[in-house]
Amino acid sequence: MSSLLLKDILLQKKSFLFALGYSIFVLIAFQNEAFAETSYIMGAMATAYMLVVGACAYEEKNNSEVILNSLPLKRAVIVRARYLSSFVFVCLAFVIIGTLGALMKGLGLPIPVRYVRISDVIAVAISLSLLTSLYFPVYFRYGYIKSRFFNLIMFLLVFFVPGLGLSFLKGGSNNETLDQVMDKLAVAPDWLIGIALVVVVMIIMFVSMRLSTWIYEKREF
Repeated sequence: MSSLLLKDILLQKKSFLFALGYSIFVLIAFQNEAFAETSYIMGAMATAYMLVVGACAYEEKNNSEVILNSLPLKRAVIVRARYLSSFVFVCLAFVIIGTLGALMKGLGLPIPVRYVRISDVIAVAISLSLLTSLYFPVYFRYGYIKSRFFNLIMFLLVFFVPGLGLSFLKGGSNNETLDQVMDKLAVAPDWLIGIALVVVVMIIMFVSMRLSTWIYEKREF
């Protein structure tokens, strides 16, 4: 399992340079009132998802799946490694953007407005888990090339949803029921909301992983 995760990291050495440049761009560009508080989230989210998809692309480009499936390695292990790699990429994304943000603050620059918070990491981990839970079953069924259109939709969601969601929550909605739910969540303890989100995401991810395993075990190469 660890060797599969290491493979995904080593194959993308050039992608980390792009992630570095993209992180600098996000920290500089997204500093208006609507996006300043979510700049770390948007930057890390897009970077982590790019690394997830990049690993899938390199896998198909190098015919790694054919080689892996010729080894005495269960396909369920390959699927689990792909899901676990998303959390590894979240950590790497925050190492990149968090270090850049700290250096900028240390140099006395007015950007970014703050340092990375643990809530940023949790938000990205939860969001990426949901996105990969949608993407991986499609990827394991059709491969990277045929799933590119679905991947484009997912990337647009990664880029725009965090900021739009924050603006929506700040501005309120015209739905009375939704407003009541938001009011109740506003007074609920943070730890309770956090636990509930983690449980829901774990269930979704578990179902997605089982589905991906079932699909991948039936796929022919």
